[in-house]
Order: sequence, then structure tokens, then C-alpha cells
Amino acid sequence: MSDYLTVFDHVRGLAEQHLPHEAMPSVLAIAIVLAGGGILLSVLGARLAKGALTFAFLIGGGLAAAGVARHLGWGGREAALLVAGGVVVSGLLGYFVFRLWVGVVVAVLLATVGSIAFNQARILPALKSFDHAAYVASGAGGERFALLDPAVQADYAKPTPQRWVRDFVNDLTTRDPGVRRSVGVAAVCWGAVGLLLGALLTRFTLITLTSAIGTAAFAGGAALLAANLRPDDYARATAQPLPIAIGVGACFVAALVLQTLMTRRAPAAKPAAPATASA
Repeated sequence: MSDYLTVFDHVRGLAEQHLPHEAMPSVLAIAIVLAGGGILLSVLGARLAKGALTFAFLIGGGLAAAGVARHLGWGGREAALLVAGGVVVSGLLGYFVFRLWVGVVVAVLLATVGSIAFNQARILPALKSFDHAAYVASGAGGERFALLDPAVQADYAKPTPQRWVRDFVNDLTTRDPGVRRSVGVAAVCWGAVGLLLGALLTRFTLITLTSAIGTAAFAGGAALLAANLRPDDYARATAQPLPIAIGVGACFVAALVLQTLMTRRAPAAKPAAPATASA
């Protein structure tokens, strides 16, 4: 658990590097939205998934059709018809092929999380010890040159999240070349499992997935609030991760139970017994 808290602190620190001090209210608002959204997803995620996915397909299809209309130079009635057609077709695809899309989403998520979890003994220690400034200063990746431009110096001193992730991956694969193949194999295997689970056991998969993501979002939002409002208490709490793990696990189990009860189908009504004619 302490390794995952370290990862959270890495992500939080990287994000706060790119936020000015005046943005603190925005950070708190994000934390509140994250925690509230996590609760909503943990309780109603599986029940609202089909409608939410269909709505997302409607919006995506309309935007894609509008982009095609602009590219073709269409306007007026032609563009409106194309957008309407895109909305209808994408909505039907989202609704009637729902199981397939659940499988695809679960496959991507499981491939990502599963490949990292399978290789956590390699990835987490490297993540804890990775120092971006030292990586750049060492000239790793063939970047041994003088940074004369102040703007470039600032970019290296305060890297974007994309650059930080890219440099971390380069450093990890340079130190441990076998990790790339291991991650790829694990991603393919977990992706196949996710596709089958999402397509064949849709209800079970949705309940488990939304409960896990919702619980993680709630825990992340609560931790972000504590780290910014009560940093001393946050430091003391994270020094003993076992109670945190028990609390997060209890929230996850509660979400599983609630969603299972809320998505359970009502038993079919028994047909009424035929009335017997009296003698």
C-alpha cells in the first residue's frame, strides 16, 4: 500500500508543479468533484452505464459528422442532415452494441492496469527512485548538451507530465530492457480477459469496474483534500497505510453490495392459477 501512496504523491507533486499558488481553490474544487463523482460512480455507475455510453456516442457521432461536413465544405441543410445521420447511427451503435463497447473499455483498462500490476516489482521501485532532474543532468537518452535558452532551461527544470512520463519510460527501459516485452505480453493477456469479461459477463464486469474506479476516485479526492488542507495529518496517516487500505477496501465492498442490489432484476411474476368452476 505504501508503494501506491508513493505513486499518488508523485502524481500530485507533478501536477502541483504546473499549478500556480493562486490555483489552490481550483485544486480543492477538483478534489471535491473527484470525491463526489467517485461516490456517484460507486453507487449508480453500473445502472447508468448504458445510458451514459449511448449519450457519449450521440455526442461523439454528432461532433464527428459536423467535422466531416466542415471538411467537405457543406453547410445548411446538407450539413444538418449529415449531423443528424451521424447522431442516429452512432446512438444506435452505442445502444445495441453496448456489450462490445463494454468489452473494449474493460480490455483497455485491464491491459493498462494489469500490465503495470504484473510488473509492479520492476516499475514501482523505479518510480520511487526516479529523479527527473538527475536524469536530464546525466545526459541520459543522448541529451548531453548545454541549455542556453532560459525557456528550455525552465522546461527541463519543470517538465510537463507528458515529458516526465516519456523520460521515466526511457529510463526504465534503458535500465531494464526486458520490462518492455513483459509489459506487452501482460497487456495482451489482460486485454483479452477484459474483452471476454465485458462482452460475456457485462453486469458483473460493470459492477466491479465502476465500484473500483469510483472507490479509487473517492479515495484520491479525499487524499487530495487532506494533503492540501491538513498536510500534517495527511503525512501521519500515510505513515501507517494499513488503516487506509482497510477503509478503501470496505468502501469497495460496500459499493459492490449496493450496486448488486440496485441492479438485481425483479423476479418474474408467477402466472395466476386458473379459477375452478364451482359445482
